[in-house]
Amino acid sequence: MKLRFEVDQAEAFRRGLDCPKSIVSIEIDPATLPQETRNLLANRMQGIDVLQLFYVDGEILKGHPFKELLQTAAEPQRIRTTAPTFEELVIAVRENELTIESCRRTFRQAVQFQLLSAPPQNHQDFWFVSSTVPDWLNELDVWLSQGNRVVFETFLHDIQHTLNEKLNAKHYRVMLLPIPGSTARGRFYCERLFTGKFGVTNVTAHSRVVVYNEKSGRIVEASNLFQALDIYLFNGTTHPGININDLHILRWEEERWVIVAPEPLIDLAKTRLRAA
Repeated sequence: MKLRFEVDQAEAFRRGLDCPKSIVSIEIDPATLPQETRNLLANRMQGIDVLQLFYVDGEILKGHPFKELLQTAAEPQRIRTTAPTFEELVIAVRENELTIESCRRTFRQAVQFQLLSAPPQNHQDFWFVSSTVPDWLNELDVWLSQGNRVVFETFLHDIQHTLNEKLNAKHYRVMLLPIPGSTARGRFYCERLFTGKFGVTNVTAHSRVVVYNEKSGRIVEASNLFQALDIYLFNGTTHPGININDLHILRWEEERWVIVAPEPLIDLAKTRLRAA
């Protein structure tokens, strides 16, 4: 069977190895490999390509560091090695696995609670998930994956040992309303909250992608980069009094807001439409 990956040609040259192409294919016999190695490779395969995995917003993505890119025909990022050999491929795959695990480990910490004495004022905006249903954790996971506000009653142990990675990775603020007579259970109101500096201004939003008007300070939340692009173009080209140069598409990355240039997004949006 063939496996295809990328080689750092400069590093291969530095090591005295002849590698005329940056994308290489090698033949391997899966039956000769340990199960653990087969699993690591299979988890990253798309066809014969061995792709990088990324841990983003509480999810593992294959081939792309942004979820939006999965909807386009953008070239995925293959595993990159320093030599065109199977041994180096396995080393690079293991390094990628360690990176993923390191990212996940940072979010396996105790959830910090905001203690409530009464339901929050916007409690009607939280979707109630009943913990009396046998598969309620699966239902909750769907809502959390979509970034929705949720409220549920459960044990403190569930929050700190079952849900903590997802809640921390997706930047959920968790508000605890104690249940009278119970020290082990509580009612938990969870909503996403991203707060950080952009220049000298503090930008706070409930989504990890926003369109920010630097002049007025107005923030419009978006569900993804493509929706943010639509908001950016619509406001910047059709609204009188709004200068498109004052608008920025911001994405929350590595605990800060960063600018996403609109031009590459426009190109990706076009390829997305062609692929649809």
